Amino acid sequence: MRRSPILALAAVVGLAVPVLGQPGPAVFPDTPVGRAAREVIEVVNAADSAAVHRIIAGRFAPEFRDAFPMAHHLRTWRGMQEESGGYDLQAVRSATADRIEAVVRTRARGVLHLLDLRIEPEPPHLIVSMGIGPLDTRPEVPLGDAPDNPLSDPELVAELETYMERLVAADRFVGVVLLARGGEILFDRAYGLANRSDSVPNRPDTKFNLGSMNKMFTAITIAKLADERRLSLNDPIGKWLGTDWVRPEVGQKVTIEHLLTHTSGLGNYFTDEFMQASRTRFRDVDDYAPLVDQDSLRFEPGTDWSYSNTGFLLLGAIVEVVTGRSYYDIVRELVYEPAGMTDTDAYSMDEVVPNLAIGYDPEFGPDGIHWRSNLFLHAIRGGPAGGGFSTAPDLLRFALALRENRLLSPAWTARVTTPKPELGSPGYGYGFQVWDGGRVGHGGGFPGISSVLRIDLHGDYVLIVLSNVSMGERPVSRKVEQLLSPPTAS
Repeated sequence: MRRSPILALAAVVGLAVPVLGQPGPAVFPDTPVGRAAREVIEVVNAADSAAVHRIIAGRFAPEFRDAFPMAHHLRTWRGMQEESGGYDLQAVRSATADRIEAVVRTRARGVLHLLDLRIEPEPPHLIVSMGIGPLDTRPEVPLGDAPDNPLSDPELVAELETYMERLVAADRFVGVVLLARGGEILFDRAYGLANRSDSVPNRPDTKFNLGSMNKMFTAITIAKLADERRLSLNDPIGKWLGTDWVRPEVGQKVTIEHLLTHTSGLGNYFTDEFMQASRTRFRDVDDYAPLVDQDSLRFEPGTDWSYSNTGFLLLGAIVEVVTGRSYYDIVRELVYEPAGMTDTDAYSMDEVVPNLAIGYDPEFGPDGIHWRSNLFLHAIRGGPAGGGFSTAPDLLRFALALRENRLLSPAWTARVTTPKPELGSPGYGYGFQVWDGGRVGHGGGFPGISSVLRIDLHGDYVLIVLSNVSMGERPVSRKVEQLLSPPTAS
């Protein structure tokens, strides 16, 4: 069975978690997350298209629901129903307040699958991610014990090297890992294949698709233009974009700052039209305008947070209007060139690009793993919202340039990397995710794309993980986070 495309948001993996003890037949716990999981299975088993539509429209969180067009969600559910014949619960592997993992058996062939479902911690407990598919039987690689005390750099490298050897031996990572302290590279390794058809290995300087990491570059470009007083973050976007891009009411209410912080109330341009169209239609920023010009607001701008690729697409359009030049030329001039990023760009996938990794999504079935490339899933060319390519060395140059205020003034660097809770954005600045401990950066995810850049603004460490396999970066970034943040002795 093909893994559901829903798994672009939540991977199905066999976590090393004991089965909860359950006397008699397995049952879902009577908790919000347990009831949500039970509802999902009941809807799959009912094979009722109206019920499927209701659960997607009414029980999915907006950022999850809008990540794919409704038609795409409906096709996914229909595929689950037809191929599984329904599911029977076998065991609940783990359950917390907002996440449940349950083993189910397909009625059609008796194959064990894993349901991995997450909900919002607060009422109405909407579903924020869901994956269901055949159990991945590859061995797990537990993180191991956290160090009792901070590690020296040689100890840190030794621990990471041992973990990566185990991870790769278990077929759990493909890609590149770079860890630096200041400008000194401590760990720089490449693993697995960039091109499986021709057995081309990944190299430390292989170009990987960044997914949404490009949002950082777009945000810095906008901040630079604001610093030069060529625009203001308080500008309503209708000042720069006409009705060929946004409805008049959207242009009046939404500001540039709302776009930068995902607080605009706009959604995502992955519409039915985009999914069904030839990708060659969408090569330049203006090509996307027909996908978003009728988008409406899901909430009043500045009152809530919802991840919006459309918002960052509009930022790219504003860059072009303000400068009178191509977004791609401007971001090269204001970001890539000052940082020394010579192997970073939004390459076109129908052109020859040396040393470029192809993304792969694993399919788990009774006869093992099959690998499917993402070439016909993704855009032909990335843009302001994501999808460009870079290398680990270039991303390190970017991190150092940001930290040394070579891209923006100190005041603007602080501004883009600081959360905006007053807008309902407590964990996101302007195009930058902000984690605990003063770390900033961004991740990127899509079938065959898994990346993260974390920059410690108050310390010295920079972590770069680039993988051309779905969900590949997570175990690595979790391990490095554990090694760099040992528990405080009580």
